[in-house]
Amino acid sequence: DSFGALAASLARHANVVSSTDSFLAAQGLEKNLARNGMAYDAVPLIPASEPLSGPFDWVLIRIPKTLALLEEQLIRLQGQLAPGARVVAAAMVKHLPRSA
Repeated sequence: DSFGALAASLARHANVVSSTDSFLAAQGLEKNLARNGMAYDAVPLIPASEPLSGPFDWVLIRIPKTLALLEEQLIRLQGQLAPGARVVAAAMVKHLPRSA
């Protein structure tokens, strides 16, 4: 999510890792963690330019406005998913590319 609300909420129930290329999203995550009485590093933040380190059981993806970026995100996940992992992707319909 854009400002870490989901990540901060889920971090109380599971190990959560967040990946983004947005400075504002990183700041939002840090502030949401603080508002919830959690340490700034309760949700490790992996820059989108760095490789992921799974295996991940669940992956939540906000579908980006360009399908090329979604493809890149899915390629980054290859080999990082645990057996039986689930990938959930969501977006507001008005923000989806017309070709989606």
